[in-house]
Amino acid sequence: MRAHSRQDIRAGDVALSSISQNQRERLHGLRCARCGAKSPHRPGGYAYGVTRDGGRLGWPVKVCADCPTNTGG
Repeated sequence: MRAHSRQDIRAGDVALSSISQNQRERLHGLRCARCGAKSPHRPGGYAYGVTRDGGRLGWPVKVCADCPTNTGG
């Protein structure tokens, strides 16, 4: 399994008012939700963002072949 240098975006809510480019790409399936790799992806669950007014939005995200689909693995 690949070493994970960045936090899994599915592990907590993302503050959408201060989202980084890396987080945006993970939410939109352009990078692995777990490790951030740009390799081929497969479905990997959901990530959640919080709006300024406290609303919570969910995105179906993707993970690379080297990463488990759950957040604990």
